[in-house]
Amino acid sequence: MPLRMAGRQTKWRLEDVVDFEALLAGGAEGVAVDGRDRAVVVEAAGKTRNEGKKRRWGLRAWLEERREEDGPGRRTVEGLRLVGVLAGVLAFLAGIGLVRGLLQEFEGGRRMFNIWMFLGVTVGLQWLILLGGAAGYVFVRQQSGALSLGQRVLGMLVRRMGGRVDGTLWRSLVERGLGYRSALVWRLARMAQGVAVAFNVGLMAGFFGCLWVLKVGFYWESTIFKPHTIQGFGEAVAFPWAWMGKALPPEIEAQRFDLLHQRFYEDGGGELWWAYLMMVLVVWGLLPRLVLWVICWVQGRRALAGLEFQEVRHRELWRRLMGVQRDLPTEGPADGVVLLDVGGSGVETGALREFLLRELRVHPEHRYEAAVLDADREAEAWEAISKAPLGVVFLVEGWALSPKQMDALYRRVRERQAKRPLRFLVLGAVHEGRPGVPAAEDFAQWKNWVDGLRDPSAEVVAYRELEAVEE
Repeated sequence: MPLRMAGRQTKWRLEDVVDFEALLAGGAEGVAVDGRDRAVVVEAAGKTRNEGKKRRWGLRAWLEERREEDGPGRRTVEGLRLVGVLAGVLAFLAGIGLVRGLLQEFEGGRRMFNIWMFLGVTVGLQWLILLGGAAGYVFVRQQSGALSLGQRVLGMLVRRMGGRVDGTLWRSLVERGLGYRSALVWRLARMAQGVAVAFNVGLMAGFFGCLWVLKVGFYWESTIFKPHTIQGFGEAVAFPWAWMGKALPPEIEAQRFDLLHQRFYEDGGGELWWAYLMMVLVVWGLLPRLVLWVICWVQGRRALAGLEFQEVRHRELWRRLMGVQRDLPTEGPADGVVLLDVGGSGVETGALREFLLRELRVHPEHRYEAAVLDADREAEAWEAISKAPLGVVFLVEGWALSPKQMDALYRRVRERQAKRPLRFLVLGAVHEGRPGVPAAEDFAQWKNWVDGLRDPSAEVVAYRELEAVEE
């Protein structure tokens, strides 16, 4: 079946991530892989030479072959949308109700807003929550990986309204170590900001409704602050739109006073106060939330586009999907690699040539021994490594893993081979120049070390005896 590379099939969405994790719920070992899976993955991966894209495109194609029509991914996304709409409606109504609750009634039927209370409750509390959330992220959640209170509440609602998403599946999506967490967290953060946008729109609608159907006045009162102090505060708040020369706070000293030291402003200037307060709601309430919503949307897309699939389960599945048996060696010139013999294993290059051609589709152009290079040979080796068309194949013995030394060697090679593949060919005991098959426990240690590099272009391969090619 030809792979549909155009459109959404090459891109990961949150729905795809959930379905993919559901397929891997029992671990990569429990996923049956057949020839059709391998064919689809190899076709998709062959569209690019970028190792990161190979893995993303290949796993995406495999998912298309395996996913259910109405899987947990669709239910989760539908739950997110449903919760977002319901929470947005409730937030909008809450904003209207809050503004109406702030409108106070006095003797004689006067209805007035206390300017201090209006600013503090509608905008001030929002900024306290924003700053508190930012501080909590920097000092607590960034290290621990915990979700914020709002994200936990939204997540609980999504699980219940999204077809009761399985708790084990949900936990695996939000755990830091599985690689999906950022995509889901940014989606929840975007939903939270969308709810905040609806709340601020509700504030503006409620305020406008009061102005439309009621005769509304404004007042301020303070025992501590003098009129010129309050005036300076109002002008500072209006700084972002002061260049317009409109919707600025009126002169407080010109207002009328009563014997109770309550400062009223009703006739001949109320329109200045309401225009000013409406601009405060737009600039300091709605606009920051819109900016944060856009940031969350962009970061969410980046998180999905940057999925590495470098966890152990992902790498194991990828090895199985890409483990295509090649029965014939490559005809004609193959892409060349540098063999880097770590420590001097003594294996002959000719003994590895058929394995390299048939299994890795490469041929050795140069060979060097990493631990025993003199100055001239070392310079020659680094020059060859930097120019190798298909990167480097490390020849390592299964029993000889030294993580500290290998980390240093890996970093040095990666500095000269920033993007090309690095393969670690694990050998068993070498007899008379010919390698053996490595022990399973030795190969497992090398797999864990390579997986820990989290390098999409690094792979580990165990040497094995090849079957004879039939003529």
